[in-house]
Amino acid sequence: MHPDVPRLLTTAELKRIASFPDAFRFPGTSIDAIARIGNSVPPMLMYHIARNLRENVLDTPAAKRDD
Repeated sequence: MHPDVPRLLTTAELKRIASFPDAFRFPGTSIDAIARIGNSVPPMLMYHIARNLRENVLDTPAAKRDD
């Protein structure tokens, strides 16, 4: 729901909130797009997860790991 106006958010607004690029297109109807946005892992969240894994797991010397 929109915070100031009694309406649902548009797919463009939902994409922006979920950090998808404005040019990114979801195939199908707007209902399909809303479902896909809701079921997706937001791109910026995945970026930060991957970066953290690289910095703290993959780039860590073997001697420092708690295997």
